[in-house]
Amino acid sequence: MKDRHTLGTIHWQNRPISSEGTERGEVMCAYFAMLWRFERLHAGRKVLLEENNNVHDTALTILDRQIQTHVADYACTFYELRAKLEDSNKNDPVVDDRYAISFKELRKSLADTADEDTRRKLMYHTDNSETCGCSCHKVNPKPPVPAQHSQAS
Repeated sequence: MKDRHTLGTIHWQNRPISSEGTERGEVMCAYFAMLWRFERLHAGRKVLLEENNNVHDTALTILDRQIQTHVADYACTFYELRAKLEDSNKNDPVVDDRYAISFKELRKSLADTADEDTRRKLMYHTDNSETCGCSCHKVNPKPPVPAQHSQAS
């Protein structure tokens, strides 16, 4: 919940990430924690499909319906947050190669059985040439939060 809130607040308020204090580190941790969760979900789906000879059974269909919206939301969130993390410190790149690939594979796999509207949402931000249709980008950007400093114990 905390990771989802950390990423969602910045994304849906359309604000930059502060490079001062602890915010950037907290956002980076939440970013990777959510990517890893989706990576595990993707691995689980692959096992279910392999065990069923690549046939969607009832369990997989129910799982897909429950997660498609969340995965579609993160197609935009991960793209935007990665850019904001990079902008907040040009000297500390975000190295998410394998995890981002796994998330893209999850999106593609879910898009195969999704309705047209969900399919479009799942495939946003695949090559930097598409424009996100999320309402969050219609929000005027908010300023970064004031620097947060860890208190000494």
